[in-house]
Amino acid sequence: DEITNNVPSLIELDSNHNPVRENRYIYGNPDHYTYHPWFFDKGLDGGYVIGGDIAPVAGSQDLWLLKVDSAQCSNAACQSLVYDKRTIGVSEKITKQSMFSIYPNPTNHLLTVTWNMKEEQGAFELRITNLQGKMVLNQVVSGDAGKQLIAVDHLASGLYLFQALRDGRAFHVEKLMVE
Repeated sequence: DEITNNVPSLIELDSNHNPVRENRYIYGNPDHYTYHPWFFDKGLDGGYVIGGDIAPVAGSQDLWLLKVDSAQCSNAACQSLVYDKRTIGVSEKITKQSMFSIYPNPTNHLLTVTWNMKEEQGAFELRITNLQGKMVLNQVVSGDAGKQLIAVDHLASGLYLFQALRDGRAFHVEKLMVE
């Protein structure tokens, strides 16, 4: 498998510095964009926060921020490819069948969270973190379907990450704007 050097990647190494797992995060066509990472920091949840800029054309710049959980998942269904060479030797697509919704987004007072997970039961966490990875809210809920109201009026205006986690692994991640 060819590795493109112009794409942000996370590579987990074992104690002998051999690659164990790799995840690449692609925005647009890597042949037309140049990624410049500025920082990489471990979050309190065991995941990572990575940021930098993308230079698509001369004279313009786009900033990027990537928050991943401890399994290197960056989106709600974990649709990116995660390569775990210890167990499978080839790429395995990790997916989680769940229906999650948060609204209104942006919000300034109450956030409504609804879920309908056909295959999952039991307790899980609803977590909100700031972009520095600091947890600002954590609630435990249960049930394969439900609705939860969360007060966010105590949070400063800005961008946050909403996560739903089971056994410490995020299965839904979404940007949340508090006004």
